[in-house]
Amino acid sequence: MSYKVKDFAPILKIDSIKKVNFSNISGETTNIYLSESEDKALKKILLGKIKNKSGRFRIDEIDVINKSFVKRKVEFITPDKWVNRFVPIRVILVFSLFFDLNFLKKARINHTDKKYEYLSLVDSKNDVSDLKVRNEVNKAIEKYLKSVADNHKKLNKNLLNQISNINEKKSEAIFEEFPPQIKVIAKAIYDNEFEILFNKKLLKFNQVLFDKINSINDIRDACPCEYNAKRSKNKLLRKKSHLFKFAQTKYIVTKQAKFIAININDTRLKTIKATFQKRELKKQLKFELSKFYKTFNVSKEMSQKVSFEMNNWQKIIEDLFFENSKVENIFILDFVKEETKRLREYVVNKIHNDYHKLIFTVEIEYGNKNEFAALKKHYKKKVKSIFIQSINIINKTTKRLDLNFEWWLKSSFKISSLNIIYAKILKAINMGKKNIIFSDFLHLLTNNDFKTLMKSIEKINEFYPDVSITILHSKLKTLQDLHPKTLIYATIKNEMKRTNVLDLLNEKYQEIFDGELFSSNKLEFTKSNDQLIKIENRLWNIKVSSKIKNGYLLINPFEVETDFIEDKSLPLNIKIIKNSRFNDKNIYCGITTNKARIFFYENKKSYEKDQKLTIYLKNQSVISIINKEEDNA
Repeated sequence: MSYKVKDFAPILKIDSIKKVNFSNISGETTNIYLSESEDKALKKILLGKIKNKSGRFRIDEIDVINKSFVKRKVEFITPDKWVNRFVPIRVILVFSLFFDLNFLKKARINHTDKKYEYLSLVDSKNDVSDLKVRNEVNKAIEKYLKSVADNHKKLNKNLLNQISNINEKKSEAIFEEFPPQIKVIAKAIYDNEFEILFNKKLLKFNQVLFDKINSINDIRDACPCEYNAKRSKNKLLRKKSHLFKFAQTKYIVTKQAKFIAININDTRLKTIKATFQKRELKKQLKFELSKFYKTFNVSKEMSQKVSFEMNNWQKIIEDLFFENSKVENIFILDFVKEETKRLREYVVNKIHNDYHKLIFTVEIEYGNKNEFAALKKHYKKKVKSIFIQSINIINKTTKRLDLNFEWWLKSSFKISSLNIIYAKILKAINMGKKNIIFSDFLHLLTNNDFKTLMKSIEKINEFYPDVSITILHSKLKTLQDLHPKTLIYATIKNEMKRTNVLDLLNEKYQEIFDGELFSSNKLEFTKSNDQLIKIENRLWNIKVSSKIKNGYLLINPFEVETDFIEDKSLPLNIKIIKNSRFNDKNIYCGITTNKARIFFYENKKSYEKDQKLTIYLKNQSVISIINKEEDNA
């Protein structure tokens, strides 16, 4: 599950971004570096607010239709508002789970399963022989349902592939000369049409299954044991006649019928959702087509041809479903009917042979009362409401990700923003969103909060490998790893593409030196001649333009050496001071004799505060030379 943006050219004119090539990988964190002007434009692109003139934009392997589609797939985390801090986090997380249809379906099935397991156990009245029969009957019904469902899937597999191929080919053929957005919307409309028709088939199939399963409770008259026992001359047998009532199927069948009912309700909700989406997409397609026709003066005959082709497309899908429905009717009438008949016969024989005969021979086995009481308590505890299940999931997730929801920071009375960030992350996961994007605000966090958040993100990558995380940065300090070869996305010459930290600094050094490295890595010099300058009371042989008399050298922090390299290098004595600008522990800050601050990267050695050492500058260390007069101006 991820973003895939290839050669995306925005339909609107954006000076800062002409093309976007971007992709992220599920289970990993992807970083994007951008300036303030790029930030606004890129946010709109990633959120689907700007359409593409050319190129392709996909999320979770599906072409982006509109901003509503992106909103359903992506959680965009922005700085919190004060009002967010007073809404109980548990309320936010619990209600976010209730919007996840998959969770609701699983929770209802789990509640029904445990509830009817418990009721069936209690109904057995500690009769071990009865329990064994119930378990066998339950396995037989589950096997029957699985067999029927698998065969129904096989029956529809070709239909799924056929319509998928038709929708792909038709969208390309009809809208070959149209903007890519129109192709995507048209295909999405007929994908929704397919989903609606298929769900109707699924409803019919599940309703048949529901009736077939319920019929298992009507097999009581198939065995004469109860009738014979009530009229037996044996008084003891007459007293036990109630044991022949086929009570074993009651809760087992009810449980399976409830499962089918849950599937029916879930299918109805999906149908309503698909119908609503189709209606919205049709409106959007109508708007896009009218705009295209008006812009390019498309003739009426051409527009009518498109309408005819789309109606023909609709008819092809309906005809395929009609033909498939004939086959499905035969499947239901023959296969399902035959399998149900076999199941009914099996249940009757199982209950008669493995239970009724034991009653006649007085060989029924009863369990220990204390053990049965403990077993009932155990099964009753497993019956959990949907609300309790949601709470348990949230507790399990927070524990797994090591998220600590503390309202008060230790050092002050400020309410922690981390709580809101965590709540938004969990809310996204609860709602089934597989893409999380952090807006450019991490530089506002304290160093401790930043480190805590990065550890939590690492845990999310580990425990949720299908979730991709993207972080927008406007400052290098919010990059956890500033190794020169670390890969990052950035806008180079108006095109967003993948680069590394070193190339990024070389490309955007002016912006970075004016921002994060302000007044640092800036060494003042006076020129002795065109080949010799004086820095920190040392002479250095380096070429400087004849126009510059006095100026500043801007030093690349990734090109500073801590070992002696060559005679032409410039040695500088520094003392390590506290680094408060960068979160990467491998970035050190030193102060020279003349009080100039130098940030440098070193991952092979470690230095302590107040430690003295010598660093060496080479020609590659100088990223730019600034005239002092221009800088003052």
